[in-house]
Amino acid sequence: MFNCNFKSTRGKCNSPDHFDKDCTSEFKKCVNCDQNHSSCEKKSSKSGKNEEYSCRSYRQVVSNNSLVENFNNKFYEFSKKIDEKLANFEKKLSNQEEKIIIALNSKVNEINRNKFTEFSIFLSKFNSDLVSINETKCNDVTAFQNFNFQEYNIVHKERKSSRNASSGVAILIKKKFSFELISDYDYLDLELVCIKIKFLKEDVNIIIYYNPTDPKKLLNFNIFKKLNDEKNFIICGDFNAKSLSFGSFKENKNREILDLILQLNNVIFLNNEDSTHKSFSSDDESILDYILCSSSIYNNFKHFKVLKVDSMSSDHYPLLVNCDFYKILNEEKNCFDPEINLNFKKADWKKYSNSLPKTVP
Repeated sequence: MFNCNFKSTRGKCNSPDHFDKDCTSEFKKCVNCDQNHSSCEKKSSKSGKNEEYSCRSYRQVVSNNSLVENFNNKFYEFSKKIDEKLANFEKKLSNQEEKIIIALNSKVNEINRNKFTEFSIFLSKFNSDLVSINETKCNDVTAFQNFNFQEYNIVHKERKSSRNASSGVAILIKKKFSFELISDYDYLDLELVCIKIKFLKEDVNIIIYYNPTDPKKLLNFNIFKKLNDEKNFIICGDFNAKSLSFGSFKENKNREILDLILQLNNVIFLNNEDSTHKSFSSDDESILDYILCSSSIYNNFKHFKVLKVDSMSSDHYPLLVNCDFYKILNEEKNCFDPEINLNFKKADWKKYSNSLPKTVP
């Protein structure tokens, strides 16, 4: 029983030192109305049975106490729902920026357990959404075994017509993304995989391309020429292309292909001047790995970084790109509304004419 201050007390004598059943006091004192009776007395009902009867004040206190408890319960449930909504809102905000980490050429002299442990630590450290890997040294079966990470799906392609142990390309995709495998470039017979991911209502093709070191196999220009006619794409990989204009100290024949790619108006390089490869034998550094994208999503990318301290014992450094597809694609979508009707009859053509330059060069 509680008094008006909601402190536990005895209903018979208004004492907090014992229970009602053990009360021996002959002096009754109601804790609610201050009259000479207990807060809850036994009285006869019309049915002749004894039942508890409380004074009005006591009933009011009990009723108020129930209301308080009911309010507290509802307030707790309400607070819980607010916390859940805030958590979902923060999650949506964090999803506005989708990070793409390109781990190019995570290769070693031999596949071993320690190497995959390093790679697992790398994934946990950067929490990447998409990871590109060249030279997996795996066939399709062993790739699914070795790259079996709980949060990722994997798409892998082995080099079926070669005994070269350094073959194989793969892409890891966070399971929160839905994607589909694209075969549009299979006719080129290249060592690549391509997936299509939907961001908002826009599709973005992600292509992982490995060009081997074989001097007889030049960097394939046809794939870039085809991409030049497409809207949203990212292509990355070890192109084995050295060019002085990109910061390498030496050049090879693939330099000519890089020059041709530079002339395409819808294919943009994201690389900076940092080297992406360091020779174990000579310590020479060069740029062999590249990330390119379409002009439509170029402004999505916030920064490009070469992770030289996270090489995972590879002679190729991982490349990191952060991008925000949601913001830019939204802006691009809203930049022109075809439903807007322009009334040219209301245009101030005189003002427009005066704003034009007097002489045309």
